[in-house]
Amino acid sequence: MQRHDRLQRARLMAGYEKATDAARVMQIAAPTYLAHENGSRGIRSDSGQRYAQFYRVSYEWLMTGKGEPRSLSLDARVRGMTPEEQRQVYEYVEFLESRKGLKPTGT
Repeated sequence: MQRHDRLQRARLMAGYEKATDAARVMQIAAPTYLAHENGSRGIRSDSGQRYAQFYRVSYEWLMTGKGEPRSLSLDARVRGMTPEEQRQVYEYVEFLESRKGLKPTGT
């Protein structure tokens, strides 16, 4: 499986049926993304990082095929989120802790 094939697989695993939908959500020009996914344009390291974080797959798997697609830890996945998404994650964790009667650790 080549890099562009893994990119397509990552998209499908993330639940995006259409490449154009994924490109729109990532705010990437559809022709650029489609060229990455169909293999007519190489994927640079910075784009690979962005795709791996967005699809929540291992950068190493996406770029080289080594390892498993879903090897990112929860911490790594949270670090790849926007500050607003991170805030929502922490608020949800605090909510869950409060439901168990645990004292929140703060943010």
